Amino acid sequence: MGRLLKTKIINFLPATTAAILYWKTLLVDIDFWDTGEFQIVGATFDLPHPTGFPLYIILLKIANILLPFGNTAFKANFLSLIFVCIGIFFFSLTIGILTKNKILSIITPAIISVSYPLWFVGNRADPHSLNFLLISVFLYLAIKYRKEEKTTNLLLASFFLGLALANHPISSFFIPTLIILLIFSKQRITEKIKSLVIFLIPLTLYLIIPLIYSLKGVFTIDYPLDSLKNISRYILAKDFSPQTSFYKGNLTEKLVLSIESVKKYIPLPYLLFSFFGIILGISSKKERMITTTLFIPLLANLIFVANYPNAVIERYYIPALSIILIFASISIGKIIEKGKKLEFLIILVFVTATSVFINKSIVTNFPILDQSKNFQARLWAEEVLNNSEKDAVIFSWWSYSTPLWYLQKVEEKRKDITIINTGQENWEEEAKTLIDKRPVYFIEKINLKEKDLVLEESGLIYKIKKQVSIQEPL
Repeated sequence: MGRLLKTKIINFLPATTAAILYWKTLLVDIDFWDTGEFQIVGATFDLPHPTGFPLYIILLKIANILLPFGNTAFKANFLSLIFVCIGIFFFSLTIGILTKNKILSIITPAIISVSYPLWFVGNRADPHSLNFLLISVFLYLAIKYRKEEKTTNLLLASFFLGLALANHPISSFFIPTLIILLIFSKQRITEKIKSLVIFLIPLTLYLIIPLIYSLKGVFTIDYPLDSLKNISRYILAKDFSPQTSFYKGNLTEKLVLSIESVKKYIPLPYLLFSFFGIILGISSKKERMITTTLFIPLLANLIFVANYPNAVIERYYIPALSIILIFASISIGKIIEKGKKLEFLIILVFVTATSVFINKSIVTNFPILDQSKNFQARLWAEEVLNNSEKDAVIFSWWSYSTPLWYLQKVEEKRKDITIINTGQENWEEEAKTLIDKRPVYFIEKINLKEKDLVLEESGLIYKIKKQVSIQEPL
């Protein structure tokens, strides 16, 4: 018992270190982009953009009620810190189970904690923080089940993967992992069926989406959720299908593209050792099952991200980074185990090399990710709203709309103003129907097609007006 306690205390070290680091760089207020949207949901319990993230928005609401400090935006940001740090703890436990090496169970989680993608979602409101936690717990329980064959671990693993899917569809990459566990499990068929039922139970959380829509509508999409077709479109994120489809190009090119990106976030030796870890796992009858259950979601994740041309995709690499580091740790653990006579020297070289990388990552990422003094979104949104005329209409696009919505919906400022969130190509045509009725503003200057329309700078935004024609005297 004492040994177990000691091990678990050690597993808290990388999580505690990450908590300190994330706290120092935590976003203190509202922000642009998706972050601002999720900060709104914590107070209003509105529906965010597809896929709805039902589990995440429920937890945001609970945190907004229970956390005794900070405004709504800060509480949502702080919740991400909690999620990621707990996830790092379970990731550390997983490394410990697989390698039986305490040094690896500290160093490997430290590497992922200072990687840009995880640090990014750990200091601001983002459902990928919860996804990291739930997948980390799932992998811990799944691997623990393979080691011990305890029914409880299989049932819990099924439940946590279900929770992960109720948070983010990217977790679907791990469904094959659960299926393989069930197929090759020594459990009775009744236990396997029970596992599947337990897996499906959390997915019923998606039922809150039509419920919330019936009560509040939705402000992030331009179609109603009043039919099964549209609800399916929303939950399955079919609006993003052109981005997530598999484009032309061979598999090797896609994987190389993703691996090139992954190289930026972990030490190159770790990436190389991960390949050895896969080979060792496949060649070992004892480890083949675990290797297979991890390799499938890794491959799926890398191919998916290679085909996702989105402005910010780093956070989609987090599941793949976790698995790569697990494979690398297995490989390094084998090297340490085989080199008993040189164990101290191997560990010394390993710790020195990884410490240099961790320090470099902190030095590089800290100034980029430090959000502790970031009030830019609030200052911009307040000036825009305060300097707009009564009953104005402001045409905006996604990244800028969210802080404006936050001030209106959460802090109830300038609710007389209408924010229209749409693409710039639509602004002029829609504005023409409104400028005779209400003051109309654009958040950015665009080239107007109509010659009788002009944009007049008004603080940080632009007012669209009709030109006053001046007739020459006869």
